[in-house]
Amino acid sequence: MQEDITAIKKGQAPTGFQVEKQSEKDVTPPPVGAPGPKIIMPPRPAQEVRLGELEKSRSLPSTKLPSFPSMPTIPPAGPATKPAGLSVPMGGRVNWKRLVLLAGGLAVVAFLVWFFVLRGPSAPEIAISPTPTYTATPTPTPVSIENSFSIVNSASISLGANFITRFDNSINKESLISSREPALYKILNPATGNGYTLSEFLGGLLIQAPTELIAAAKDNFYLSVLYKSDNVNGYGLLIELNDPTAAFTAMGNWEGTITQGLKDIFLLNPAKAASTTFLDNTYNGVVIRYRNFPDPNKTTDYAIVTASNGETFLVITNSREQTYSIIDKIK
Repeated sequence: MQEDITAIKKGQAPTGFQVEKQSEKDVTPPPVGAPGPKIIMPPRPAQEVRLGELEKSRSLPSTKLPSFPSMPTIPPAGPATKPAGLSVPMGGRVNWKRLVLLAGGLAVVAFLVWFFVLRGPSAPEIAISPTPTYTATPTPTPVSIENSFSIVNSASISLGANFITRFDNSINKESLISSREPALYKILNPATGNGYTLSEFLGGLLIQAPTELIAAAKDNFYLSVLYKSDNVNGYGLLIELNDPTAAFTAMGNWEGTITQGLKDIFLLNPAKAASTTFLDNTYNGVVIRYRNFPDPNKTTDYAIVTASNGETFLVITNSREQTYSIIDKIK
């Protein structure tokens, strides 16, 4: 283009430029070594250019440019076809639901591994409690055996001959008959108003008991009375012990003469005994030694019983019925 402008300024025709058509080039290729055809431009009148004068501008003669063949249309790139059996993840998209499930599963697995494998036994908690202030607990006073009986009374009567007859006439029989339960009586010395000790009582009735029994027994004792099923009063002794083992041994040694010694209190005839020796029986967990007579309401029974208050008593009666009744009362 610059050369054409220079030629025009000199009054020469522009040389222009040559364009070969693509179709001609493709159809008849020029022979090797042959020169191409020359394009002769028609002469154009020279134009005088005057310096310092402005020439009215005019449009240059149009030169028709050769047309170029259009480029073939290239179809837009579409999504690549997925090969069968392969899963190609979509670019730029994240499956959050799958990620959340995967993270949750990993968290559960991690917790189980920690809980069952890595976690050690927890250290035991040490509870520190304040030192309690020691308060002495008073020893409970044993409940008296008298609380187990509905009838507990006393009889002021001298010892000697016909003792049991005089005693029987001094007590209230109506309460015994109505209750049908064993009653306890304290025997008082009329001269002093105090209760007889066991030694004084047995000695005053001329009963020769083993000294080992007197030593194993406490001074406190009761005379028991039961209105029996044959409508006759039965009698017995309830003696508190301080040495049950020694008392049981002493009673075994007394078995040969006890019926004879207590015949006036128990209203028994030793000659009518059905057995010559004592036999064994058990009632409510208590071992009973007894000697039978033809009348079932007459016998010589004895047993050592631990009462509900922890005290131990020797029970001696003239009937099995009264022995059972006293055991039921004090156990």
